[in-house]
Amino acid sequence: MTVTPMDLGTAVCHAIMRDLDDKPILLQGYDPQQPMNPPMEATAAGERVIMAQWCVVLLPTLDFVGVRAHLRYLGAGLYEQAVLRPGAEPFEYNIFVRYPEDKTAITGADYEAELRAAVDEALAAVEEDQARVLAAARKG
Repeated sequence: MTVTPMDLGTAVCHAIMRDLDDKPILLQGYDPQQPMNPPMEATAAGERVIMAQWCVVLLPTLDFVGVRAHLRYLGAGLYEQAVLRPGAEPFEYNIFVRYPEDKTAITGADYEAELRAAVDEALAAVEEDQARVLAAARKG
C-alpha cells in the first residue's frame, strides 16, 4: 500500500492534536463513500464542542493541510469563520500549510512547527471570539 502526502499530513495533525488535547481541535477526513458527511476526529476538548463551533478544523489534502477557525454556527452547515489571512480573498478564512518538496520532510520538525504555528494562530482567534461573545452575553 502506498503512503500518500495526505497520510503523512494526517499523521502530523494527529501528533499536534495529542500535544493539544486540551484545545478544541477537529480533524476532518475524507470518505469517498460519504463525501457529504466527512469523518471527524477530535481532541478531548474538541469532543465537547457543540455543532463544531468555536474550534479549529484541520483538513489534510494531497498538497497541504488547511487550517480554519470555526466561530459561531449559523445553521445549515454554515459557520462564521475567523479571518486568518486578511486580504487573501477568497481564502482569507484559511491557512494553507503546504507540504515541503521533499515529501519525506512532511513528518519532520520544520513542517510540524509550521503547522503548529498555524493551529496556534487559529486557536487564538477562536479563544478571542469566544471571550467576546461571553462578555457580550454577560452584559446583555
